[in-house]
Amino acid sequence: MKKVLSIIITAVMIALLVGCSNSTNNTNEYTASTDAVGETTITQTEQPTETETEGETIAETEPHTTGIEWTEFSYDTEDTDGYTYKITVKLSPWILYSETDIINEAWSVVGKDHSLPTFDSWGFNKYENQYWKPYSSGTPSFNAGSWGYAMSDMYYCVGSVSIKNTTEGWDISSDSTRTGKAQMVFQPYGTRSDAAKTIAKVFYKSSTDSWWNGIDVSAKMTSNNWGPVPFVFIAPENFSPNSPNGEYLENLQTGYFEAFGISDPEPIYVDIIGKNGEKFSPIKE
Repeated sequence: MKKVLSIIITAVMIALLVGCSNSTNNTNEYTASTDAVGETTITQTEQPTETETEGETIAETEPHTTGIEWTEFSYDTEDTDGYTYKITVKLSPWILYSETDIINEAWSVVGKDHSLPTFDSWGFNKYENQYWKPYSSGTPSFNAGSWGYAMSDMYYCVGSVSIKNTTEGWDISSDSTRTGKAQMVFQPYGTRSDAAKTIAKVFYKSSTDSWWNGIDVSAKMTSNNWGPVPFVFIAPENFSPNSPNGEYLENLQTGYFEAFGISDPEPIYVDIIGKNGEKFSPIKE
């Protein structure tokens, strides 16, 4: 009798241990480390669940929840052949780079399977606290010229762009492809002519281009819908005794995004998330 009871207790303990192991493996893990500028790493690790559908195994991830306030806007365009499109853009606030938990949270919403560029991946040259990226011939550009600032930190604004064919009676297909275009720039304001100038990447090719002050998408469309595809903007920041809230904070507060290449674009303002997650509202003119 004692032997039978011992076997039953052992079996129950094994079942409990297996259950705990499975529960741990199905959670999403976020790890982030923050050191000096240039050494901050952001890592997101997801453990997918699997669903069987008609003999195919499809990897799924749990939906993300976020407290970040997103800004979404749309505008209409028309190409030279008369095809019309609706461009939809989703934007996060400007988020201080050192606030890695918040950036992780934002990128998990729009980034899909792409890695968020780290500080060093932008190809900056550096001398002391000065960072710069010279313009080179052949680089896509809205505003050619060197990009250089004294920086102790930087801002990221992440988002996504999608394109929808709205031409009545004219579908887009693999047999009738079109090129959908979407352009957006950030217009900075400030006392300096180069105040808070930005660099951006959009993730829709095998390699991503860096753009100066905006993104320019030329999407090969094989259906009526393309995207959403993620992108990221960066802007400089430098903290000092004279600028405890940041030298370029006001530039971002008064600056705005706008669609490029259309008449009378509407300015799109977003919030700024600074040190310790403090929120700063835009200053609209």
